[in-house]
Amino acid sequence: DHVYEERLAVAPSLTWRPTLNTSLTLYAQYQADPDGGLYNAVPAYGTILPGKTSIPRNLDVGDPNFDRMSKMEEFIGYIFTHRFDKIFSCKQQYRYLYNTQSIKYLQASGFADASQTTLMRSAYLNEGSVNSHTFDNQLSAKFNTGIVHQNILVGFDYQNTAFDHSFW
Repeated sequence: DHVYEERLAVAPSLTWRPTLNTSLTLYAQYQADPDGGLYNAVPAYGTILPGKTSIPRNLDVGDPNFDRMSKMEEFIGYIFTHRFDKIFSCKQQYRYLYNTQSIKYLQASGFADASQTTLMRSAYLNEGSVNSHTFDNQLSAKFNTGIVHQNILVGFDYQNTAFDHSFW
């Protein structure tokens, strides 16, 4: 009960092939979850396992006036490929990602005592953002040496991710 989800997403991409051996793909994505839904768990005893009391599986142990989850994520990037000849080719990829989220809800944290008739609740809060740059370069060679097919790949990968989160 009281769990709703709402999502908006757009993910355009465009590929340009100036030659048969070269392509450049530009892509982006924007996703907003203004109401991400919350999935409060209830104890196994009393729901799917026999317990001292019966707990409805659709019970929202949270508080609809407190519980909120929203997230926004956007990224942009490209993929460049080029085949030099029948043996050598290269590929380069880059992506920048930015993400923010705000989550707060009350969750069941077990029974209050051995009678298993009262649930304890605890509050969870998480707010923050992520900034990420990912860069990947690859050079490959494909050839045969007799009956053995060779596929050699060398490359360099760089990733820089910064998290800025607060948890309570």
